Amino acid sequence: MKLKLFGLLVLCGITAAACKKGTDDTSVGGGGSGTTSSTKTSSGTKMTATSSTGSKMTSTGTSATGTCDDIGVCGGDGMDPTSGCIECSILGDSTTATDGGTCQGAYVAAYGMDGMCTGGTGTPGACAFVDCETTCDANGNNKFDTQAEIDCFCTNDQMGANSMCSPLAMQTDTGTCLGALNADMAGLQAEGTFENCVFTTTCPGSCPQG
Repeated sequence: MKLKLFGLLVLCGITAAACKKGTDDTSVGGGGSGTTSSTKTSSGTKMTATSSTGSKMTSTGTSATGTCDDIGVCGGDGMDPTSGCIECSILGDSTTATDGGTCQGAYVAAYGMDGMCTGGTGTPGACAFVDCETTCDANGNNKFDTQAEIDCFCTNDQMGANSMCSPLAMQTDTGTCLGALNADMAGLQAEGTFENCVFTTTCPGSCPQG
């Protein structure tokens, strides 16, 4: 799924962070380290938010005092910037949170204003990765839960549905999503910059690591 700027679908995946979905967490080693589970890394309109440790902030037209992470929910409804930390970091502004909209620039650099790299905006490799990831989820359940889906997404340890992707640096098969991304340094950089902004800098509490 794509994280669309104004029709938001949330992307999680390349950094060590992931949007928590119970036992279906995904964690991909950024920069060539770490591993990933077989769970599909994108989420958003399909995402199940599992954290509600913070109260939702409401926009009152004045500057907010809380941060996006204070919302306590990783991904919300895909539209309302107060519904989840990811939405806040992309669609929010100073009335949503003190760091609302912090990652909007990184998002646009990766996916363009429409989330699809059209009109000469965004980084095609980053959009191609998300398209590939979506295609690999053949049964449309937002997880990589068959060996065929896992093999489509990454080079892995061939251990069935609980397979782990090899570290990103070992993803050399350009026929897989991670391999193609790894071979496209511009796409990899744009993807990593965006996800680091969201999951490492802005939403580490709402979207826990590991």
